[in-house]
Amino acid sequence: MRDARPLIVGAGPAGCAAAITLAEAGARPLVLERERTAADPLCGGFLSWTALPRLARLGVDVAALGARPVTALALYAGSARAASPLPAPAASLSRGALDTALQARAEACGAEIRKGVHVRGTDGVAQQAEAHGAGPVILATGKHEMRGFPRQPREGDPVLGLRWRLTLTPAMQEVLSGLIELHCFAGGYAGLTLQEDGRANLCLAMRGSRFDACGKRPEAVLRALHGECPVLAERLDAAICVEDAAAVANVPYGWRAERALGVFRVGDQAGCIASLSGEGISLALGTGIAAGEAVLRGEGPDAFRSGMAARLATPITAAQGVKRIAESPVASRMATAVAGAVPALSRAAAQALRLR
Repeated sequence: MRDARPLIVGAGPAGCAAAITLAEAGARPLVLERERTAADPLCGGFLSWTALPRLARLGVDVAALGARPVTALALYAGSARAASPLPAPAASLSRGALDTALQARAEACGAEIRKGVHVRGTDGVAQQAEAHGAGPVILATGKHEMRGFPRQPREGDPVLGLRWRLTLTPAMQEVLSGLIELHCFAGGYAGLTLQEDGRANLCLAMRGSRFDACGKRPEAVLRALHGECPVLAERLDAAICVEDAAAVANVPYGWRAERALGVFRVGDQAGCIASLSGEGISLALGTGIAAGEAVLRGEGPDAFRSGMAARLATPITAAQGVKRIAESPVASRMATAVAGAVPALSRAAAQALRLR
């Protein structure tokens, strides 16, 4: 009989973090990934000051990958502006570069990654586990919802994510160097920062109703924001090239797993934190590492879920509160004015959004 080996579904940051943790301990994990090559998902790209030490622990040197240092946050809401240093240095790196490095590191540690494998639903998980003689299963499929492991949005007006890559003039690249910007508007917010190839990553989260009001057309969204967000309009005007938008629908921000359903749920399958927190990648890495450690010590999925839900409660709840402020023109302007007058408050709020 073959020794049971951990089975990980998904080779993004959460799945790779679990795989590296297990492989370094000699557990020989098998990772199944639906994509044949490392994709460049819409979500992620900002590496917070809690993500960087987790990546270092996993043996990934983001500086060697060309990650851009990020040291300050700039907030914009209408005519209100505020800027403050981050509590600690962060970085910006595309998901394509990050996922490629994490997968290579997992394989170097002894994990086996099989790509182009689609696991469909709970039956598919069970079949794969039986076929490969696997023991514990770690579900790390990110924002892809799998049949039998439902994640319902917490809000009646679900969130849509959009992402554009901007090629900017050298002068505008200099303006954005070392910064991550957050632009608030009615019904959503947009984050902007430079990445390793010199392009700017513009990620936007907005209510479905607001997207509907723009005729469900990404280009109409950009036109609307050009009129509502004067500083963002300056960035868009300085774009030499704006690539076609990527999109993801029904993002369940605020959701946390209430049942394990027989698997270790990590990353967005454990809990989905609002993107403006900048903690999504760190949450994925932290939950993946924790799941690997739980498997190694013989802990079951139910106990892991319970403990992880408690750890996720504060940052996810805090992020929902900040998101509601960002979506309201009046509240976001007031909050930005306060942040500009008392920078220590914005730093304290940023710390509250971190996964400890």
